[in-house]
Amino acid sequence: MPNWAIPVFILATLPFGWRKHIGLTVDKTHLVNQNRLFGIKLSDKQQIVAAPLKAFRLVETNALEKQYYFVVSNHQLNESVFYCRVKSKKKNDIEAKIGCLLGLNS
Repeated sequence: MPNWAIPVFILATLPFGWRKHIGLTVDKTHLVNQNRLFGIKLSDKQQIVAAPLKAFRLVETNALEKQYYFVVSNHQLNESVFYCRVKSKKKNDIEAKIGCLLGLNS
């Protein structure tokens, strides 16, 4: 086996194991972002806000076409938790589904 086979295999499989977990507590005052690789937590960012988070929106990045930030917000804070490319015709549907999943009105 060539000595470059193992690093190439690892680089080819890493993107499929990468996950970003976003969570809110029941009272909507604690926001948690976790980065995981094949289920192993690599980083954990917790943010505590005074007022409950109330809305979820997809906001254009203006860097690339059809690329959006996932923004969770209240009257004090707009927190970008993720970004990705989304088809324009599915934007509203995705925004509504994720907002409902997090328990936030979009």
